[in-house]
Amino acid sequence: MIKISIRRAMPVFIAITIAVFGGFMTFPKSADAAIAKRVLVLNSYDDGYIWTDNLMNGVRSVFNQSDINAEVIAEYMDTKRHPPDKIFPIFKELCKTKYQQQPDVIIVSDNNALDFIMESRQELFPAVPVVFCGINNFSDKMIQGQKNITGVAENTDFKGTVELILKLHPGVENIAVISDSTETGKINLGNMRKIMPDFKEQVKFIELADLGACQLEEKLQNLPKQTILFYLSFFRDRDGKVFSQKESTELITKNCQLPMYAAWDFIINYGVVGGVVANGFMQGKNAAAMAERVLNGERIEKIPIMRESLNTPMFDYLMLKKFGIALSELPEGSMILNQPDYFYNRYKTEIYAGVTILLALLTIIAALFVNVFRRKQSERLLISYIEQRIINEENLRQSENKYRQLFSTMQTGFALHEIICDDENKAIDYVFLEINPAFEVMTGLKVENIIGKTVKELLPSIESYWIETYGHVAMTGKPAKIERYSQEIGRYFDIVAYCPQYRQFAAIITDITEKKQLEDQLRQAQKMEAIGTLAGGIAHDFNNILFPIIGYTEMALDDAKNEVMEGNLKEVLKAARRAKELVKQILTISRRSEHEMKPLQIQPIIKETVKFLKASLPQNIQIRQKISDADYSVLGDQGQIHQVIMNLSTNAYHAMREKGGVLDISLEKISLSAETVPLADMLPGTYLKTVISDTGSGIDEKTMERIFEPYFTTKPKEEGTGLGLAIVNGIIKEHKGYIQINSKPGEGTAFIFYLPVTDVNKDEIGDTANNTAVSKGNEHILIADDEPAIVRLIKAILERMGYTVTATFGSKEALEQFTQHPDKFDLIISDMMMPHLTGIELVEKLKEIRPEIPVILCTGFSDGKVPDEKISELGIREIVPKPVQRKELAEAVRRVLDSS
Repeated sequence: MIKISIRRAMPVFIAITIAVFGGFMTFPKSADAAIAKRVLVLNSYDDGYIWTDNLMNGVRSVFNQSDINAEVIAEYMDTKRHPPDKIFPIFKELCKTKYQQQPDVIIVSDNNALDFIMESRQELFPAVPVVFCGINNFSDKMIQGQKNITGVAENTDFKGTVELILKLHPGVENIAVISDSTETGKINLGNMRKIMPDFKEQVKFIELADLGACQLEEKLQNLPKQTILFYLSFFRDRDGKVFSQKESTELITKNCQLPMYAAWDFIINYGVVGGVVANGFMQGKNAAAMAERVLNGERIEKIPIMRESLNTPMFDYLMLKKFGIALSELPEGSMILNQPDYFYNRYKTEIYAGVTILLALLTIIAALFVNVFRRKQSERLLISYIEQRIINEENLRQSENKYRQLFSTMQTGFALHEIICDDENKAIDYVFLEINPAFEVMTGLKVENIIGKTVKELLPSIESYWIETYGHVAMTGKPAKIERYSQEIGRYFDIVAYCPQYRQFAAIITDITEKKQLEDQLRQAQKMEAIGTLAGGIAHDFNNILFPIIGYTEMALDDAKNEVMEGNLKEVLKAARRAKELVKQILTISRRSEHEMKPLQIQPIIKETVKFLKASLPQNIQIRQKISDADYSVLGDQGQIHQVIMNLSTNAYHAMREKGGVLDISLEKISLSAETVPLADMLPGTYLKTVISDTGSGIDEKTMERIFEPYFTTKPKEEGTGLGLAIVNGIIKEHKGYIQINSKPGEGTAFIFYLPVTDVNKDEIGDTANNTAVSKGNEHILIADDEPAIVRLIKAILERMGYTVTATFGSKEALEQFTQHPDKFDLIISDMMMPHLTGIELVEKLKEIRPEIPVILCTGFSDGKVPDEKISELGIREIVPKPVQRKELAEAVRRVLDSS
């Protein structure tokens, strides 16, 4: 053993000092004078994670010794604790802000950083060369389509580590593999599963993967004795709890005293025996060497990817000793950590003396060097700081302009407020801090009138709901979604409120008034559709009742023997026809349909309506009428004209029902020239002018501006839908007419509508008072209907006309008759709706027997309920609506028979 004294070591240290000092005193390299090259290192994990720290040490070891003046900048994505899908967008925005001045080369470490650069490179660093390292399961697909990229693959030797376990622990029966649910953990577990089949005859593998911390502790405590642990990773449990490397391995060793192995060097010092490990330092060093070649001007395409990494057997001396593993059993060339340094123990004094002297000399050299270097460095830093400050201020200005423009042009309303609380910290009011133009448009509140004011100052009658809801958002930080009608503003709003900071709330507002109106319209349409279905059914049954009433009355008129009886029968017939028209009106009101425009006189409609109103309105409403007897007609639909008069008269009654009054209805013919028309868009011509006026409370100008809007009403919700006057306006326009309103508060209201006069003869107006059947014949007709009264009526009518009639009570009987004597009949008259077989089904059966037989179909439904193509296909010649009058039936029968 040789001991070295301080005195004998002194010449050696002096020589070293001179050599070092002389090296520092040499002239600076030309690269020092140049602008530093920027090397950006994007790390997947956090600063302090041993693997990442080792890798960064490897990177810096290259550039610390390089001739290139390089500035190494490290960024940490921390994806062990934060999932990539959450951290990538944030990290992307960070890079956009920090690296507008592009780096000269980028080094990415581990898979998540490579995934990020592949996803965002085109946007962030399109022309910057990229060198990767620490990539598990590397394949060319990972960088497919990318240029200017090379790197170092990381190959973990799981198989070599398992073989090492079997060699050092001959009696092992189980290997427990510990892994978490991170992306890296999943990849490593997948690689581990690939090698498990190679050892199925030697050992059983137990997977402790994707567990919560408590579950893992329980399973570790219950492992069999002859088990070895193989640690892959446990940085985030399945419940999302995050662990550091130290916390992770401490959790395992605390709950299990079995030997543990791993495949990475940075884990060895945390209670792990050892393994054939991947070396983070060498990964970083090899990647930095490639980056250095790129900075020296070498084309990155010429630098091949290093696909194989050298893994080294590495062990912890303390763990070897703990589990009784001799150093002689270890593979040749193994690295051993924490092994006692005997040389250090023998020459501790000399080493301390030498280090002290060396540190003193280095301190002096460093001080001299710093004095020379600091000035240049300070100048560079100052210039860089000034440049960066200018860039940051410009970026901030552009960002503020961008967000201000977005704030001003967004279509949704935005308002920022601060909540006001009482002594008990309960929200009682809030102040407007800022609003955007869209908010002004939606609410009618102007920015200059509301900023700095409280909502109670602006809207004194505001509902407490708004203050309570917004107060909860501002005080708890919990967002709220509100869909509600604002009584103060008169609009429906969809609002999302959130808390940007304590005691403040921001509201993003959408006006959904039109959407609500459309929903109301849809509900109304569905209601009217249901009414239409009901009305159709009623119409069918009612028409079947009216059919024999009208038919038998017409026949009785033919047999009347005196004027009194004839007059009575005419009144019955008139009432039946009014009932028929009433059914049509019910169907017209209950659903939208094509209206039949034909010449008609308005006088009878008004008189009939007045008669109804006199019987319906209370005694405090006096009705006066002034109806011109002039013989003029309009082209229109009787049901719709009746609806207009009824709606306007009902509105007049509502205006007077509390105090009573006078309802005036007048009709006159007027001729208007271009100078005398009362409305700007009205055409000159001859009109029938109808005035319906009341002596009620009148209407103010604000209400008159919206009076014809759909769903606008001043009545309580249970009394009106806001559709009446909108329908009136629509009907008048459909009749090419005009409507105006004259009213003042306290002076009553007058609705005036004008309908253009049509030039027709009186004979052309639909008067059916004398429907005498004139068409006769002698053919044989088969009748099918399930209503006995209708069957007997049609049979009697047709026999009076000279026809031979076979009457059947239902489709089944009619089919039997026709099947027995198909050539006996010249015409079939069938009802549409019958039990057993409908009219259509009956016609199909008859056509199979005799295709050319002509058919007339009768229906009590107004819309027929039969598609036109079906009628054409079956050869149905006529469809006659019930209740059919004798003349209409006779003419239909004759038309069909004559055309056959």
